Amino acid sequence: MESKGARYRFRHGLTFLGYLASIILTIGIFSNQLSNLAVALGVAGAGIAFALQEVITSVAGWIALSFGQFYTIGDRVQLGGIKGDVIDIGMLRTTIMEIGEQVKGDQYTGRIVRITNSFVCQGPVYNYSADFPFVWDEITVPIKYGGDHNLAR
Repeated sequence: MESKGARYRFRHGLTFLGYLASIILTIGIFSNQLSNLAVALGVAGAGIAFALQEVITSVAGWIALSFGQFYTIGDRVQLGGIKGDVIDIGMLRTTIMEIGEQVKGDQYTGRIVRITNSFVCQGPVYNYSADFPFVWDEITVPIKYGGDHNLAR
């Protein structure tokens, strides 16, 4: 009795050979028009690459994020003028919980922003928490004119 794995490999090998035979047969039939087909495929490929330019750049940005370690989930970053904490890194987009904008003191605004990964290739990536686990911030203590600044200090 044959194993399921052997039957599976046999069927997929047979399917692959069928596709290969179909391609060879198609090339044999249209061999005199092959140059026209190559030109048509080249023009179509250029058009598709131009139309999918943003998608291709986003996938390239995802590859850069995967191997370059610009930021990871949980880091505080600034991408394209948006500052926040990274909550997800997808193939096309990075999801950020926004901070700052309307609220002072680096508090969350409650907005979730999805930014295309192409921003990694287009501009600077600011990572506030990559090498140091704390985020530096400043506290403003207002003192009225003539107040005791030594006591406030």
